[in-house]
Amino acid sequence: MLEPTTTTAEGVTRKRGHWDNEVEFLLAVVGLTVGLGSVWRFPSLAYNNGGSAFLIPFLICAVLVGQPMMYLEMIIGQYTHAGPSVVFRHYAPALQGIGWTMAITSLTICMYYSVVVSWSGIYFVLYIIGRHKHWSSCDNEWNDM
Repeated sequence: MLEPTTTTAEGVTRKRGHWDNEVEFLLAVVGLTVGLGSVWRFPSLAYNNGGSAFLIPFLICAVLVGQPMMYLEMIIGQYTHAGPSVVFRHYAPALQGIGWTMAITSLTICMYYSVVVSWSGIYFVLYIIGRHKHWSSCDNEWNDM
């Protein structure tokens, strides 16, 4: 298998990873966009903002804004073969901070969701082994009402 390479401005050639096929890439994109946060927050977001009436502007914004931005980001990434900080430094050096902010935001979200996923895992294991009765009622001895 051929390894794609990238030549930097200094003339250094580096090996870069790549997707073996389109299905692999599609599954990675779907896994990043439709994650636990979507399943966890979207129902309450829709309920608090008008129910099914919320879906119409949400879908319009997703199609008219989200999809073109996603394609733009993918095309720029494919064209430059670089991460966000390098891309912004290449096109507009003053905007390099946007690339670093994107990377730091992704890292922060990963740290936050790892806690949520661990809670889900703990609740799942406790439910499977039958110890889910702790949170199924409110009549504990330490409750004062």
